[in-house]
Parts: sequence; C-alpha cells; structure tokens
Amino acid sequence: MKKKFLNILFFLLILNCGFSPVNIKNQKPIAFTKIEITGEKEVVFDLERKLKLQINEKDDRGYILKAQVFQSSDTSATDSRGIATEENLKLNFTFQVFDKNNTVLYQDNLFKDKKISIGDNMNNNQQIRNSEKRILLEGLVDIISFRLKANLN
Repeated sequence: MKKKFLNILFFLLILNCGFSPVNIKNQKPIAFTKIEITGEKEVVFDLERKLKLQINEKDDRGYILKAQVFQSSDTSATDSRGIATEENLKLNFTFQVFDKNNTVLYQDNLFKDKKISIGDNMNNNQQIRNSEKRILLEGLVDIISFRLKANLN
C-alpha cells in the first residue's frame, strides 16, 4: 500500500514539475531561412539530405545555418613493406547558427573518426572508405540534430 502511494505521488510530482524530454518526436521543426554548408560535394549532399532541415525564407524567426564539413584520412599503420594497412578516417563538422540580426546563437565543432583496415585492392579499399564514411556521417547527423534541438527549441 505504501509503495503504491509513493508511486502515485512520484507520478504526480513528475507531471507537474515542467519536465519534458529533449528528444521527443512531436517537437516543432527548427525553421531555417538560409543554409550554407561548404565542403566536399558528396559529403555536403549526404549531410543535407540526412539532416532534413526545413528552409522557409519567409519565416521571421528563422535561423541561418553556416557550416563547413571536412573529410580527412591518414595512415595509422603500415606493414613491413611500408604499405598502409590501416587508415584513420575523420569527419569534422563546424557550424554556427545565427538569428535574423546575424547574432551567433550557437556554434559547435563536432568530429567523428574511425580506424579502418585496408588491403592491396584499391576498389575494395574505396568501398570500405565510402561505407565507413556513411556510418560516420549518420552518427554525426544524430549529434547535430540533437544539439540543434537542445539549443534552439
């Protein structure tokens, strides 16, 4: 009986405290009046497509997003012949969100990286890089979406 009473009391307190989760499905989307993302064409295209940001140029309270996305890779291991056997693939996303008066509301620098094994087959290596790049990009998109929702809503 006492446990039941405490559960009901806890439930009522949570309902009335003003708590709301950040990552909920029925949040209103963030409206941007302008989005400028620079970087490698393919990565920028994939990023814009996966972020699903809405552009409404007529919205008075819309935000402006300016961003740069960089991709890099460097050799992290070589075999006895000096041929690379492992690469470190990196995606870096730097962005700023401005209001209509060009005041910076939020800025961040995010990156994801992954070590990948490569071999002698160049075609296979490129497929591995592209696959891992897509995985890194999806992780980056999740972080970007969360940070935008948390800081702009």
